[in-house]
Formats: sequence, structure tokens, C-alpha cells
Amino acid sequence: MTTPGDPKRKPLDEYVEVQPLLRQVRVMQRFVDEVVDEPPYRQHLPELHGGFMDILKEELAPHALTLALAITELEDVYPEIVLRPDEERPARQSAARLTFVEKVTRTQGEAFADWWSNESNNEGILTQALWKARLMTWPEGDHMTQNRYCATHNRIARRVLEELRETIIRRFVKVANEELAEERRKIR
Repeated sequence: MTTPGDPKRKPLDEYVEVQPLLRQVRVMQRFVDEVVDEPPYRQHLPELHGGFMDILKEELAPHALTLALAITELEDVYPEIVLRPDEERPARQSAARLTFVEKVTRTQGEAFADWWSNESNNEGILTQALWKARLMTWPEGDHMTQNRYCATHNRIARRVLEELRETIIRRFVKVANEELAEERRKIR
């Protein structure tokens, strides 16, 4: 086995290529770490984390293959970092502790359902889903018919969301309570 300073190790071309991306990730992590220490921002941590993940997804997705190749390269050069299937993942020591609501309520389910519905609409996810379902054919060149096409899609999406809302609320409350109960059992 070679050591990190060993001249026999091959160059890490892919790793060198992803280093600028990794610097961006480190800058984002530093920002989040700074915000975590500021009490007025703590209430916004879930949104910040979500935004952080969205930015990473957007910025890193075009480089997924290069990142995967860099990791493979690192594992080839440093085989000691590879976790074998029969090994336990080392436990991380953390002072952080999860806290949970005592019981997930209908109000929380409504907040979840409404946010999900609004964001799905705002991001065009429902329009894309309807387009994928191929319920209608896009009317080329006729603006009046194109407007009817869009209005029909919008009515379908709105009604589906209205009919799903109650189910989403009930299921969210049920599933969230079950998952949090499981987490509480793990802590004890």
C-alpha cells in the first residue's frame, strides 16, 4: 500500500477538476454555520437548509459524473477510506439533539398541505404532470384554443389539489406522528 506522499500514486485529475465546486460548498457551509449561531435566524433554519440543498442540487447536478469519478479516484488512491459492506459506519459524536413536538396537529398538516399545494403550483410541477399525462394535444397556432387548453389544465389541477387536500392533511398527521414516535423510541 502506498502512502499519501508516495510518488507512485496516480494524479487526481478528476479531484482537481471538482475542487472549485468543493470550495463553493465549503463557503455555503460556513454561511449556514454562522447563521446557526444567530438566535433571530434559528426559526428559519429549515428554510435555509432547504434552500441550501436546492442550490447544491442545482449547482452540482451538471457535475454529477465528474464528482462521482473524483470520489472513485480518491477511493482508488486511498483505499483505506472505502467502507466495506460488512463494516459498521462509525458513529458521529454530536452535541446536537433533536427536539420534537409532542403531537403533530391538524394545523401542521394544513400548513404542510397548503405549502405543498402552492409550491407545486408555483413551480409548474402540476402543469408538467398534466402534460406528462397527455390528456389533450397542444393546439398549434390557435391562441383561443391554447387559452382553453391552459384553463382546462388549471381547473383539473385545482380540483385535484382541492380533493387531495384533506387526504394529505390526514396522512401527514398520521405519518409524521408515527415517524416521530419511532425517533423517540430510538432516543430512549
